[in-house]
Amino acid sequence: MASWAAWSAHRSAQEAKRANMQAMYHERRAVFDAFLSLSMHMAAQGQKADMAVVGQFYRHVHAAGFCFDKELAQKLVDYFNAAFAVADFARAHEGMPKPPEDIAAKLAQVYRTSDSLLEELKKAVPAQ
Repeated sequence: MASWAAWSAHRSAQEAKRANMQAMYHERRAVFDAFLSLSMHMAAQGQKADMAVVGQFYRHVHAAGFCFDKELAQKLVDYFNAAFAVADFARAHEGMPKPPEDIAAKLAQVYRTSDSLLEELKKAVPAQ
């Protein structure tokens, strides 16, 4: 009887561990998918980025701190902040006025880091 109880407890612990790993995978995948959408939007819209689209990544950038190492999570925060600054400028300035240097630098940062961040996320969220 004791061996059955021990086996049952061991099996329950393994199932709980598997469920936790599955839940973490789904959260990481949600961050990956949201980043992919944001980076595609930024590539397509550039200086005319839509604040509503950029804002959808807000929840995911905070979840990244729980899902990924600190370095990758910080890179995602920096990317989001740069995209947000560009979208905020676009919201406040209709048309296509020449952006000030700081906004142009943020847009350049978005373009420069998008591909490398996507590759890092692919490694951090391997296919199951």
